[in-house]
Amino acid sequence: MERFVRSSLLKDVTSAAKLTSIYISKADYFVDYSKVDIGFTTENAVKAVRKNVSDKQLLDFHLSCRNFLKVVVAKLLTRLPFSMH
Repeated sequence: MERFVRSSLLKDVTSAAKLTSIYISKADYFVDYSKVDIGFTTENAVKAVRKNVSDKQLLDFHLSCRNFLKVVVAKLLTRLPFSMH
């Protein structure tokens, strides 16, 4: 979640119960699309092809990465062995 959720929300998380209380589908909980951590290798690959892609394609890629991470975390949260409520 550190890759795409605002750090101010995660800094007070001290237990798994608090972690599950973060509602990840609220748009204001996410970092800006350009600040999504896509990883070192992916970032280098993006820099290598930056001259060949438009700003819109880059935006779409970062938004897709953030949406993918959101879906993965949502699935993981539903699979936790304890109740989320």
